[in-house]
Amino acid sequence: MYTPHHDRTHAFKATIDGTLDVEVHGSIWPAKIFGRFFALCAIIRIVLCTLWVCLFAGKYDVYVID
Repeated sequence: MYTPHHDRTHAFKATIDGTLDVEVHGSIWPAKIFGRFFALCAIIRIVLCTLWVCLFAGKYDVYVID
């Protein structure tokens, strides 16, 4: 699973105990700018993560972007 943010204190057990492999990409962009623009920053982070997956992660049969 690829995600732009993974908070281990607020996540499914399977992502913490290693059942699902989680890789974080896109977190170089801040979550907020001046305490605002949270939604815009989230969109930018998911786009960065999606670009990383498309360019470097290999080929998959199915992509789910939520």
